[in-house]
Amino acid sequence: MICSEPQPQPINENAPKLTKPGYSTRPAMSALQYYTDEQLEAVSNFTIICEGLGEVRFLGATNVKGLDLDNIVDFKSREIAIYPEESSKPPIGEGLNKAAVVTLQQCWRIDRTTGKPVTDERSRRAYERKIRETTAALNAELEEYNAESGIWRFRVRHF
Repeated sequence: MICSEPQPQPINENAPKLTKPGYSTRPAMSALQYYTDEQLEAVSNFTIICEGLGEVRFLGATNVKGLDLDNIVDFKSREIAIYPEESSKPPIGEGLNKAAVVTLQQCWRIDRTTGKPVTDERSRRAYERKIRETTAALNAELEEYNAESGIWRFRVRHF
């Protein structure tokens, strides 16, 4: 019996693409590149993270096959855009235009003169009201807003 070296698994060219600095995914891009096409078409709770700004977790099975995430997902301070180019947005339920939980970090009211978070109770309550109003305007469901940590978490039906 002859033992042979295991053959390296080829990288799947249909794996999603993400090269933006500070961005990562769960499962990791390094793992996704070895998924089969069938596995890429049903990634459970696929998550995109932007270090220091937040993350978006797509609920259920998500088809990430062939997606150019660099052009689809854009995090900014207290903001996320999925399919910023409206013309590239697929129908509801396809690609990343589906139900998700968005978590944004560093969501505090900022003092315009100092550039630092406002800490007085009255201003914090006013900002919490603004968070609730903004969430409702997005047709989203507020899951959590923590004024101490600056975490704002909400659920969307689609983008």
